[in-house]
Order: sequence, then structure tokens, then C-alpha cells
Amino acid sequence: MKSTFLTTVVLVLSFLSSPGNPASPLKPVSAVASSQMAQHPAANAIDGNVSDDSRWVSEASTSPAWIVVDLGAVHKLAGVHLFSGFGAGGPLEAFKIQFWSAEKWIDIPSAEISGNAAVALAIPFDQTVSVETDKIRVWITASHQDIARLKEIVIWPSGGGDLPRLPEAATGPGSSAQSDIVPIYLNQSGFNLGKPKRFTAPTLPDGTRFIVRLQKGGPALADGIITQNIGDFSSFNPQADDEYVVEAGGLVSVPFRVGPFWLERVTYQDAVDFMIDSRH
Repeated sequence: MKSTFLTTVVLVLSFLSSPGNPASPLKPVSAVASSQMAQHPAANAIDGNVSDDSRWVSEASTSPAWIVVDLGAVHKLAGVHLFSGFGAGGPLEAFKIQFWSAEKWIDIPSAEISGNAAVALAIPFDQTVSVETDKIRVWITASHQDIARLKEIVIWPSGGGDLPRLPEAATGPGSSAQSDIVPIYLNQSGFNLGKPKRFTAPTLPDGTRFIVRLQKGGPALADGIITQNIGDFSSFNPQADDEYVVEAGGLVSVPFRVGPFWLERVTYQDAVDFMIDSRH
């Protein structure tokens, strides 16, 4: 969607810690980057201002750019708000967020983004990994003119409920709040064991990885790649009567079950009852 947008947008993020929010964002102690322009150091990405004048801007390079944010202490994280680009354009197009644990960087599955066109993103961290860390890294593999432009990264702790919505001033053109993203569509009734199982993800680009996990959280039980907005997990045939969800690109489906003749079990009786009632 195209529309007119002011070239310079400034958001002072202090209001995000108001009593109406379930938690306050963390206050990082420092940031370092792969490179930086003299007038746009890495520290600008954690100064609390969303502004074209207060951004981290990398030097042009065909190699991945990165920025590491030091939280000063270990926290369990719920997700981030990420503001990038210049004005309403030039956002980070492909990137992933990692956290530091056991002396290595670990990918966060729901924070692997590709084909992005939004300058404001709300990125919840999924439950397939417990993100407990004192450092996170944004690893950037595609950006306009091979220059990474990051206005601000706002990091939210876990324990305060769901990741807060993007601030109202950021949810105009070129933003992607959680509630604005089209969800993953699948058969909410469930799927038959040993039969085809697919979902549709209209907003996710080809090549996006998806996983199937327990609805209550846990590791990936199956995974695959989205092709033409469709994900196929037909090989997933669990024997337990648990609820599962599909997760991809920060989106999570409604819960569903898989079982022998599941569709028949959940639909036939309702159909019979309807026919009986319609005869009176």
C-alpha cells in the first residue's frame, strides 16, 4: 500500500513504559556494529528515539551487516520492536535476530525475516527456544543499496504478557503491527492421520521456514519451507492427542489436532444432528 508519509519521523519512546503497558522496555548499556557512518553510530539504535537523524547506518557492503546490543545483565525476552530505513522506505529487507548463550549465537526461529517491506515491525520471540541472554544480535543479509539503516530496536522482557503493540505513531504506512498481519490459515478442525496437511500463509515470501510444535510450546516437531504461500507438513503424523500450531515468520496458527479419521470424528455427528433437526 502506497501513500504519502513525512520524510522524518521522530518518536520518543518514553511513553512505552507508561502504567498502561504490562512491562517496560529494557535499557541496553551499549551497542557495537560491523561498521558505521561517522554521523550515525551504533549507539543511535538504542537511544530511545525513532528518527532519521538518530539512526545507526552501516557502510555499504555486500557482506552481512550486524549490530550487537548489550543488555548489561541476563534477561528473558519476549520480543522486539524494530524500526528501520529512511522515512517510509529503505527498511531492512532480510535479517535474523540471534541471542548469545553458551558462548555462541543462537537463531530465534520466529525472528528470521525475509522479503520485508515494513519500516516498523513487532517481532515476538516464539516458544521453541527460551531467549535468556545479556546480548542480542541483528544479522542483516539484505538492505537497500547494501546499507543497513536501523532507527531503533526496542527490547521487551518476558513476564509482562504478550509483546506490546507498536506505538500508534508507528502504525501508519510502512508499518507491520502484530494485529495487522494476516494469520496462517489452516483447517482449525484438524487433520487426518496419514493424509495431506497444508496451510496457507498469504503474507510470507517463498523460502520462509515454518515449524510445527506443541501449542503449549516446545521444540519443532516438523519443519519445512513455504512455496507459493503454501506450507506442506503431510509427513507430520503424531500419535499423541495433543494440540499443535504452525509457526512461521513470527506468525502462529490457531491450534489443531491430528488423529485417525479426525475430520470424520469432528464433523459427521454435527451433520447428522443438523439433518435430524431439519426434519422437524
